[in-house]
Amino acid sequence: MKLSLLAVLLLSSTGAFADERYVVKDEGMFAPTGRHVEFPDRFGWRGYEAKLDFKFDSESRRMSPDSVLNITVHKSEGGNWSYRCRARDSKEMFANVNFIYGRGILVVVQCRVNPDKFADAVNLDSDMVGEPTLVFSAWIREGKAEVGTQKGFYFQDGGQMRSSVMAQYASQNDDPTDLAVQFATTETLAGGAKPWQAGVYRYQPMPRFVP
Repeated sequence: MKLSLLAVLLLSSTGAFADERYVVKDEGMFAPTGRHVEFPDRFGWRGYEAKLDFKFDSESRRMSPDSVLNITVHKSEGGNWSYRCRARDSKEMFANVNFIYGRGILVVVQCRVNPDKFADAVNLDSDMVGEPTLVFSAWIREGKAEVGTQKGFYFQDGGQMRSSVMAQYASQNDDPTDLAVQFATTETLAGGAKPWQAGVYRYQPMPRFVP
């Protein structure tokens, strides 16, 4: 009974924000994951930009069909790779919406990236990249959205991935927390740091030393 009452109070306090539209922008570099050769180093990625434009239903905890996640990867040798995820296809883009008492609403979005498209980001054949998934999270507190810490890419085994250079980046348990690419937000206002340069990061995970 106490648990049910707590859930009702929590939903009522956050429901006023759940049906609003939010836009979260993020940019930065990449944090180490502890692998022998970091993914961005191997494939020449030097920075990223992301934008999550979303709305969700507080009862079903599902994103609205017009929610969109955009990602742009800046390459070391010049040029960019961009991709757009749309929630109108729930198999392509979906989210876990968690109401965390005392902290706010945590939205963790996952986007299944088309291997044919992702192949252009790493200059490999599409059957060599497995099943890429983009993860991006956001917190909603007091009616405002801000970037979360869980964000990057993980890769499920598929195609000929195990026989390619992508093998070491495969997720061990198809786990969205087992990120082979970890985004690290650059604090552009802290110490005059600029995008794509060494700056101050909001989050730096401990190395996992996965070969």
